[in-house]
Amino acid sequence: MKISYTVSGQPRSVELQVKDEGYLAMLDGQQHLLRILNSLPGELNLEIDDRSEKIIWAKAGRKMWLHLHGKSYYLEKAAGKAWAAGVVPSAERVLRAPMPGQVRQVLVQQGEVVRAGATLLLLEAMKMEMRIQAPDNAKVARVAIKEGENVEKEQILIELGPEEK
Repeated sequence: MKISYTVSGQPRSVELQVKDEGYLAMLDGQQHLLRILNSLPGELNLEIDDRSEKIIWAKAGRKMWLHLHGKSYYLEKAAGKAWAAGVVPSAERVLRAPMPGQVRQVLVQQGEVVRAGATLLLLEAMKMEMRIQAPDNAKVARVAIKEGENVEKEQILIELGPEEK
């Protein structure tokens, strides 16, 4: 089975073959062995080449959101086509809730300079804690939520500005 999609405007594809021990995935000319460890509503635990990975997901019709390593990914399946995907746009410098949940902890404040990968807030969704991380070096332009606040899918959480030199 071949799955085609785009990430940040770049076309990508993954070929999956069913194997006794899981799936063989061919991505960018490299083979990876995938095994499903656990699958719950909204959560998928995989073993990828002996490395454990947790993916939080939400689906609405032809749209799907994935959360992995502190980043949110958006996929949409066009009628009769393969999935189209992209990182939730960091170019717009807005971090949005990947799914409904409750803000457990805000770790930054307006004006603070953050580094790529820094955890900005903790969001609880479906009894799972999700770390919302900075996609790159930036200055926090606005914190749009408060601790304890319930948020909806795609609600603005934090707006980032350019990193000051």
